[in-house]
Amino acid sequence: MISKSNPEDQPILWLALSGPFPRQALADYARYRVKERLQTIAGVGEITEGGSITRNLRIWWTPRRSTPAG
Repeated sequence: MISKSNPEDQPILWLALSGPFPRQALADYARYRVKERLQTIAGVGEITEGGSITRNLRIWWTPRRSTPAG
């Protein structure tokens, strides 16, 4: 996708979520519910998330060493 935006443009709407939920739950709700719905509105050019939590998964893998046939 190629898009054109003006860095001088100012946001027209700021939203903040809060509540008695873990920060990760609020970040997921904002990303997968609020953002997806706002993107479908005609005339919406870009939605940027700020301050959200991104899950990271680290895996340390050690391949099995082959043993001589016994």
